Amino acid sequence: MSTPGLTLSCQVPIDPDSTATLQDSPPSTVWAELSEGLVEPFTSAIRGYLAGVHPGQRPLAVAELLKGHDKETLMYASVWSSLANGTDSDTYRTAQDLFMSLGERGSAPVAVDAGLDAVATAVAPILEATAPTPTVAITIDRTFRDRRADQRRRVLGVVATLASVCDVRLVGSPLMLRWVAQKHHANLPGDVRDQCSFSPTRDGPIDEVVVAARDTLDHSGSTVTILRAIADTDSETRTYSALTSILPISRSTVRNHLSTLRNLHLVSEGFRIGGEAAVELTKAGRAFVDTLDAEIGRQETIEKSVCQTGKSVGHPCNHAGKHEEALPAGDPTAADDEAPPLRRHHEIEYLSRREHAAAAATAPADGVSVTAYPAERRQGRLNGGWSYNSVRDEVVVSAEFVNVLPWRVTLARLLTDWRLWEHVLDEDRLGDSIGDLVDEHKDILRGMRCLGYLPDSIETVTEYRDALVDAREGLLEMTQKLYHEEYDLTEEEFRGVICREGLGLAGTAMHLLDLADIDVVIEMRLPTYARDFDEDRRQTLVETIATETTVFSRYGHHVARRHLYEHRDKKRQQAFSPTIDAEDPFGDLIPSYSVVGAFGSKQTSFATALRKTLTNPAELHENAPEFAIPVTVVTDTKHDRELTAAAARRVLGDKNLTLTRETLSVLTAFATTPYDVADALSQLSPESITRDLRVDEVRYALAHLDTARVLPDATPTVRAALSTLLAADVPLSRQELADQADVTTRSIRSHLDSLLGTGVVEETPEGIRLALSFHTDDERYTAVLPRLVTDELHLARDAVYEALEYVDVDDQLVWDTWAELPPSGVPDVDRLSERFEWMKWLLPTLRALSEQPCREQQYRTYFGATLEQISLEASTKSTDSLSRESGYVSA
Repeated sequence: MSTPGLTLSCQVPIDPDSTATLQDSPPSTVWAELSEGLVEPFTSAIRGYLAGVHPGQRPLAVAELLKGHDKETLMYASVWSSLANGTDSDTYRTAQDLFMSLGERGSAPVAVDAGLDAVATAVAPILEATAPTPTVAITIDRTFRDRRADQRRRVLGVVATLASVCDVRLVGSPLMLRWVAQKHHANLPGDVRDQCSFSPTRDGPIDEVVVAARDTLDHSGSTVTILRAIADTDSETRTYSALTSILPISRSTVRNHLSTLRNLHLVSEGFRIGGEAAVELTKAGRAFVDTLDAEIGRQETIEKSVCQTGKSVGHPCNHAGKHEEALPAGDPTAADDEAPPLRRHHEIEYLSRREHAAAAATAPADGVSVTAYPAERRQGRLNGGWSYNSVRDEVVVSAEFVNVLPWRVTLARLLTDWRLWEHVLDEDRLGDSIGDLVDEHKDILRGMRCLGYLPDSIETVTEYRDALVDAREGLLEMTQKLYHEEYDLTEEEFRGVICREGLGLAGTAMHLLDLADIDVVIEMRLPTYARDFDEDRRQTLVETIATETTVFSRYGHHVARRHLYEHRDKKRQQAFSPTIDAEDPFGDLIPSYSVVGAFGSKQTSFATALRKTLTNPAELHENAPEFAIPVTVVTDTKHDRELTAAAARRVLGDKNLTLTRETLSVLTAFATTPYDVADALSQLSPESITRDLRVDEVRYALAHLDTARVLPDATPTVRAALSTLLAADVPLSRQELADQADVTTRSIRSHLDSLLGTGVVEETPEGIRLALSFHTDDERYTAVLPRLVTDELHLARDAVYEALEYVDVDDQLVWDTWAELPPSGVPDVDRLSERFEWMKWLLPTLRALSEQPCREQQYRTYFGATLEQISLEASTKSTDSLSRESGYVSA
């Protein structure tokens, strides 16, 4: 006899009562399929329950079964009770029609809210009374992954509800079942992941994996060539279609090679990026490629190696990817002294999940963040990257800023990439957001959102999308004309035309994404800022960002720039006039910005110039309406607990690991920036069952960071010593520590005492160790932590005092700090940084461990009209909390 529950299966059960297929179709369609088989047992349950009940009492009896007496429940009870009537009655047919139309609001035959929520409230209690228990077979097709995350959750909510009262069999391939168990375990019964016998691949020690791969693979064969093709991208990620596009082999051959690489733990399990299947390199895969390069070098090009296998499918060996943008060799838009390496094709690549998580977590909602991190230069400086997180409905676009023109062109290319139109803002979603307006009210879209490329001749969203694609191609053609000097204007004038066209196209795409409720993050990379940017170039950069914020912001549905900074009368007359709410005169910046680069000592001056320019991005029009756009500016992301938590949760969510207060404190202290956090945690393997992140795993992850990224503001000796201690699995003597860190014992002694005094580093009879659990069997489940983490009453200033005592400092300033207290009654330990250099990097680390906030790094600025409300807010609150995933609140 069947019992209620959810069972994962690769086989459809024999003769189920009801069947449905989860695929690329709306939730209401799924219920329509299920209801065809469930209506009979549902009707039988009603009739059996109401047998012998007086007709006048039947609605109340059903209401008791539904456990509710509100108006909606009583309406359903009345309709369901009609199923006990004759099958020829109108009320009987109305009840069956209602049952089968759930999920289709507006089409219900009676005045009830016929949403899918009614399956839980008005259907499940009836089916629970059914005997025998109905069997439901639901097949999950791979196209189900292409549905929006919110729709998948709604459908699986119905599946979970039915599983509480029916014998539900979820049928699919092992890969699909594993995906749904991992991705949507929160929407399904709690034991669903336990049923997945195919647990995620767990890498052994990396050196063992490398040895096994060397013994198994032909170093010049096709499998290794495909691995190199994945490794050769900046994100170390490739889609299946990209591999078949750049390599002359079939898709089935690619799948076979990837299966081999996956079995050897060199690439990840498949996942989807923007609707396409993709894989990424594992840390073992990177180690294997590096080993081959070190031992035998790269003997052949990718195309030549694969062509020699004799498995060509008719493509030329040196063909270009079909979705690359053909531009002339060299950068047609950069000055001669800043031309990038010569390339014929400037590619748009998918960002890795790590890159997406870092950028999205760091960028504040409605604002700009500045992060000192050595963002790597892409293989071509005009190359860009983008990615889409379907769960969060979030797009990240990333490019390097060289100068204004290539940045504007690349940004427009990214925001209008064909994959975005196909997998994110597809025809259905574009139609849902602006379809009616394009059809009948184009003047609203042009007059309020200032959408370009929308003449009266366009009648459908398909035609509009085609017009935007044509605009993109036209923009790229202009860059070719610039390079070949095929223009009638002066070069400066023509460059200005291209810049304006790029900004206009990017602005149109940005507002379309906003109308579809898709979040956008813009990552601006500056890998050579400290070396290449003087004051003039810095000002060009911050003015570029400020100008974009005026175009990419709105008050209601009105574009801010058109009303605040447009001085051309004709343009102002074309725009609809906004109605200003005196109680809420503030608009919104649509995208979030993450500006990341090697700033060196120039970070403060850059952040200051950015804040100043954002406040006054252009000359305000004399008749500008009374509204303003608030912009949050995070001038430094170091040791930011909230940003660390956001980055960690994004990375750990894909690995079924949960952040804890203790592990968050350690990451905030040692990983320094959200980008470092993402780098470190990406080294961890996924788990089959959700559990807490352990301290030893944090240590293991941090040990993979480059030495320069472990407390980057500390001295080289301290960084080398800490990196060595992180990688150690036993305590080290001072001599062993000095030898492995490649420093002198004298340096260890002079630099390590401050850490020993704070308890961050401990000296035991066995030697020196970091106060973090070793990544060994002995300490894996033992939480070894600095006392600043375990003792809530122990604060950074207490650890500073203990450190000064430990190093035996005899300085009047130290005694004055604790003897001459300011009005707050708290010692001002920050002034000690003026006397002791090690305090400058140690104090932020100690505050991070003890959950104390660091110095102010978040500011609120405004552009637009000067309002009384702004002055009031600025006087009462200098910083504004960011609308992002918060970490644990600092004490």
